[in-house]
Amino acid sequence: MLAGALACFGKKILIVHIHGGSITKGSFDDTVRHTLTKLSHFHFTPINEYAKRIRQLGEEKFRIKVVGAPGLDNLKKYSEKIDSFVINSFIKNKYILLCYHSETNNLKDLDKQLDCISKIIKKININFIITYPNSDPGCLKIIKTFKDLKKKYPKKILLIKNAGTDFYYLLKKSEIMIGNSSSGIVESPTFSKPTINIGDRQKGKLIPKKCN
Repeated sequence: MLAGALACFGKKILIVHIHGGSITKGSFDDTVRHTLTKLSHFHFTPINEYAKRIRQLGEEKFRIKVVGAPGLDNLKKYSEKIDSFVINSFIKNKYILLCYHSETNNLKDLDKQLDCISKIIKKININFIITYPNSDPGCLKIIKTFKDLKKKYPKKILLIKNAGTDFYYLLKKSEIMIGNSSSGIVESPTFSKPTINIGDRQKGKLIPKKCN
């Protein structure tokens, strides 16, 4: 994201930043996000609180518009169906959707949090769909843990490397979401799905009443 913004900035191409002004205390995304804010010319934020933070960063008021979360506009269209035979066969039974990334500002707790996830999967008598983490530091350890869990509970776990837009269908059909993905805060309330957040990766963001 920064590479694209820097290229545009050097060529004097206007930059519109979406979802600026939020805080994620558990990851270094804040530094990237605020840097994008300072490189951008216009800012479309989801809520007034984030718009206020952008003003505190020194951006002029006329450049900032509160427009909600644009990614939610087509969410229900993307969640109508899924074509994968493997996934459709797996989700005939109830399942929990698990999306977990590393806390880049708190990697010392990674083993503890992965152990917590392993215990949850072991103790709860329900299937799990687990998505791969992003490429933040610690991702290889997370992937190895997920693969080991898949080997240990082959019928209980479906491990997906990249769900794409099918993710929204999986979210809609799930019983609950567990992890620390922003989708548990932004998208899951659209489907009235509760979320259990592990750790502090999303700490600082506005938490909807549907999330725990």
